[in-house]
Amino acid sequence: MTDPESRLVAYRKAVTAGIRAALPELKTCDGIGGRFDLEEIESRSITSPAVLVGILAAPLKSEAQGTGRATLKVAAFVLTEGRSRDDTSWAIAEAIGALAVSKSTARWGLDHLALPSEVRIEPVISRRKRGVALVVVQWSQSLSEIGASVFDEKDVAYTELYIDGALAVDLAEDAT
Repeated sequence: MTDPESRLVAYRKAVTAGIRAALPELKTCDGIGGRFDLEEIESRSITSPAVLVGILAAPLKSEAQGTGRATLKVAAFVLTEGRSRDDTSWAIAEAIGALAVSKSTARWGLDHLALPSEVRIEPVISRRKRGVALVVVQWSQSLSEIGASVFDEKDVAYTELYIDGALAVDLAEDAT
């Protein structure tokens, strides 16, 4: 395998790419490590309208072929600013929700992925004083073959998954 990639990371990238393709006028559309709130808005430089996609949880179950299946809890956080921020955030959230429930887009271009369930849209914050609105689109989606692409034939995790290739070389050179 030349380019190992975590199924969870690949999933988040695929969802982000699908949203970016469907909503090309977004100023920011990125993956994030998890939850997103007002503190995160204040600590990061985010240009709106923005969508930030995170996996909130990934409880695993064993599959017969020795891999795992995760029922992902996913969130797409929609951040908007300005006068029509509430309407804009709800419109973007509706578009993302529609992508998630559509049989033609809901698998985000990936294999071994069930259709989403429990899709919902909820407001998180609307701050008149700060001029921002944050709405979240959440869903669950079952992803199988967890772990299939993270180990080599000796059941050792590919170093590229958790250590930058240049860093791995530098560490090896420092040890000599």
